[in-house]
Amino acid sequence: MVGITAVYDIIIVGAGPGGIAAAVKAKEAGLNYLIVEKGEDIFSGIISSYPTGKEVYPTIPKGASEGYSMSLLEPPEKKVTIEEFYRSVKEALKNLGGLNIKTVEEFKSFHKEGEILVVQTDKADYQCRNLILAIGSNIPRK
Repeated sequence: MVGITAVYDIIIVGAGPGGIAAAVKAKEAGLNYLIVEKGEDIFSGIISSYPTGKEVYPTIPKGASEGYSMSLLEPPEKKVTIEEFYRSVKEALKNLGGLNIKTVEEFKSFHKEGEILVVQTDKADYQCRNLILAIGSNIPRK
């Protein structure tokens, strides 16, 4: 494993909608964060499990009393394909200056050393104060 360097405020495992939302909030708060994603890009799990051309449409998230609190991840007013939605999120992230993300890097485990968490991937070990596991919901292909 590569030697440990910085201590991140937050490490986020997974770059789907939950992981991206957490990273954007961390960036807005000025926190030192890192996303670790096993796929080649954001939304890799969704893109690989949804059929090509599947439409997504605006809905209020489960349990929410109002609409989206993060417009970046809000679907458009009309149905669009998952590919169009992916491109719109990628463009919005580009306009935010991008995110700190390591792709094609698989989370293996974590353990605590004092007050610090050590996150182990197949490529490196990282240290953080907080860990978010945003590993997805295994959406069935339909």
